[in-house]
Order: sequence, then structure tokens, then C-alpha cells
Amino acid sequence: MADIALQHIDISSSATSCTRYGIPALPRSTQILLVGENATMPVLHALSPELDKALADLPGTSSTPCNGPGGLNCATWSDPACQHLVVLVGTSTGLTTGLKRYAQRLAARGGDYAIVPLLPPGAPAKGIPDNWQILRHAGDDAVVAANILRAAGIARDRPLFLSYVRSDAQALVDDLADVLTRRGFRLYVDRFSAQPGTRFPEEIAEALTDAGAMLLIESAGLPRSRWTQWEIALAAHCRIGRIALTIPQAPQSPGIRAHDRHALPPLLPNGSLSPADLDVAADFVTKRYNIAAMVRAAEYRALVDRLISLRYHGLTTSKLKSGVLGLRPDTALLATGRPGAASEARMLDEAAPHHRHRILLGQHRYMNVDRRRDLAWLAGKANLKLRQPGDLPVMLANLAAGTAP
Repeated sequence: MADIALQHIDISSSATSCTRYGIPALPRSTQILLVGENATMPVLHALSPELDKALADLPGTSSTPCNGPGGLNCATWSDPACQHLVVLVGTSTGLTTGLKRYAQRLAARGGDYAIVPLLPPGAPAKGIPDNWQILRHAGDDAVVAANILRAAGIARDRPLFLSYVRSDAQALVDDLADVLTRRGFRLYVDRFSAQPGTRFPEEIAEALTDAGAMLLIESAGLPRSRWTQWEIALAAHCRIGRIALTIPQAPQSPGIRAHDRHALPPLLPNGSLSPADLDVAADFVTKRYNIAAMVRAAEYRALVDRLISLRYHGLTTSKLKSGVLGLRPDTALLATGRPGAASEARMLDEAAPHHRHRILLGQHRYMNVDRRRDLAWLAGKANLKLRQPGDLPVMLANLAAGTAP
């Protein structure tokens, strides 16, 4: 069993509160630290019950109040195995001077931590480092809470697509897959996961677009591998977060940021790594996955907002619950970018029960025939419209003109 320490701190007054949760299936202890000031404490207080509910829903969870010191003085910092997620709650003008100073104190302390700024829509990101994944709070506390837990690695399902050149890295991938599976990842590795009777490229496309992120093994043969290059291109096209492990002397794939890439030590004669080095690589993947898995949904929501602000100023928008966007009084949109799922159809139905047009925007074309048929049947029963990301400009133009999407 591992512990979650959920803490709030008001840096204006140094007031803190903390609850500890014991979660049997969690591989590592984690401190989630929500940091705000006077103006943003209402946001923290609104998020608290949503985070508590999400954690309490995990199987076997127990909770107790913690009366120890919080923030950077919390006892969790003395545990080298504990990871820390620091959420800086900013204002409409971005991160305040006080929050930036708090981040500087954190950097000076060191340790295994990640910083996630939480900003309102439209707040400037100027001065925020590239390796901080920004969350936007659009008014739905449940969605924000879910994204915070995902960033902390606390999720029921962590699908990961592993892309590699088999002739270069098979032994490494075999051992790495074992380590990551034990850490709770649901891996797609073509050697293990391909189903008999399916058309292989279609299965790869479905598995990749279903994944939370792609893990790329960069090796010498990567530029010459047609299939691996196709997987990389599809991940970029679908805005899927990418993480890379680089074998020494291997060329780097463009489009992957430096903080999402880890340089591996020289491989052993058997083509793999020592158990200790495998653990280091798995630690890196685990930490970066939590951020990479948020990229796609965040980018699709930003794309919708950007198109509306640039082209369709007259389009009325509102924030409904569960990440659903109201585009007109009669139209609701859920844009996850993933292939559609029954859970997303239910979220859309519950968030907009009386809207005439309810649209689920995602990469539905990459689903296999049976799943696509089932989703189409469900959409028909629930009066939902299934749309691809490429349909978005025409759909918004129709809505702005007052016609059906």
C-alpha cells in the first residue's frame, strides 16, 4: 500500500491542510500539493471535494486527517521514493510573483517533483517553462480534479503504445515491457498484442489512438523503419503525447521535447539494460506519462477555443460539466480527440440532456469495424453526432451561421 498526501497551502497566510489516503494498488507514495493565494483559495476549496471523491472511489482506499507540517516541510520530502506534484493555482494574469517564488524555493530544494500551473482560460503562459504542463480551469471542478490525479499518476487505466525497431531493440523492449506492466501500464507492443485475423496497420492505428501516450525507443535503425516512422507521424497527427528513450549514438526523432527524452546508458551484450537501469528508465516514463497523457485533450480544447476566437466571434460558448462545451443554447460538444467510447457518450448525455445537437469529436475512424458499429448504434440511441477533428472548421462555421452542425 502507498500513501497519497493531499495538501492545500495558502502562501499568503501559510495556512495548510492535509489528508492522507492509503491506496493498495498504488506503486509509489505521492504528495499532491495545491498552492494558492488569497484570490485563488476559492478554487482550491472547490477542487477539494472532487479530489476527495475521486480518491475515495479507488478500490480499498482509506483516509485520515494529517496534522503534520505541510508544503515543503511535509515529512514526505524525507522519503526518497515519494513523488511530488505541485499545482500552482494562478489568476487571469498568470502566475503571481508569490507563486513563482514558491517554485524557485522548490527548485532549490530538489527532489522528485513536477510542477503543473492551473490557469483560467486565456490567462497568459508567459515565463512558464516548457516542461510545465499547463492545466486550464474552465469551470468544471470534476474535470480539473481528474486531470490533477492523472498528472500524479493516479488513474484506473494507463494505456501506453510502445514504438520501436524490432531488429535494434527487441531484448530491451521485452524487459522494459515487464517492468512497465508491473507498474500498472497497459502496454501495446506489436509482438505481444496483435490479434489474429486483424489487418495489422488498422490494429496499430486503433491501439495508438486509444493510448494515453506513445513511448518511442530511438535506435540506429529508426530513420529507415517505414512502420515506425508511420507510427510517429500518426501520433503527431492525432496530437498524442510522445516520450522517447534514446539508445547511445541513435538519431533523435524530431518533434519530441528535450524534457520528454531520456538518454539510456550503453546496452549490455544481451541487448538490454541492468535491472537498476531499467528501473531508472521506467521511473522516467512513469513521470513523463502523467504529463504526456494530458496533451491531446488539452490541445483539442485549445483548438476549439482558438478557432472560435479567430473566426467565429459571434458563436456563443459556455462551459458545461465533465469537459463538455456549450457552443449554442442547443449544441454541446465533447472534444477528447480519442476514438469514441461509451463512457464519453454517457458524459455528453449527462452534461447536456436537453441539447438538440450533441457532438462527440474524436478519432472514430481508427476504431475497428465492430467498435465503430457499436458506437454508431449507441450514438443513434442517445441522439449523438459523431464527428472527426477534420470536421471542426465546417461544423463551427455552420453553428456560427445558425444552421445545424
